[in-house]
Amino acid sequence: VDTEVLVTVLEAAREEEKEQEMQRVTEKKRAGEQERERQVAREEEREREREREVDRNMDTTRESTREREEWMVEEVAELQRMLQYAEGERERAREDEVERAREQKQL
Repeated sequence: VDTEVLVTVLEAAREEEKEQEMQRVTEKKRAGEQERERQVAREEEREREREREVDRNMDTTRESTREREEWMVEEVAELQRMLQYAEGERERAREDEVERAREQKQL
C-alpha cells in the first residue's frame, strides 16, 4: 500500500511538472507573440511617422514653390513697369527731339 501511494504521488508530481512545463512553454509562446505584435505596432508607427514627414516635406516644398512663383510674378510685373516707363521716356525723348528739330527749322 505504501508503495502504491508513493507511485501515485510520484506520478501526480510528474504530471504536475509536465503541466507546469507546458504552461511555461505556452507563456513563452504568448510572450513571444506579444513582443512580435509590439514590434509590428512600433514599425507601423514608424512608417506612419515617415509618411507624415514626407507629407510635411511636400507641403514645405509646395509652399516654397508657391512663394517663389509669387515672387517671380511680382518681379515680372516690376520689370514690365520699368519697361513701360523706359518706353515712355524714350517716346518723350523722341518727341523732344522732333520739337527741337522744328524749332531749328523755324529759326
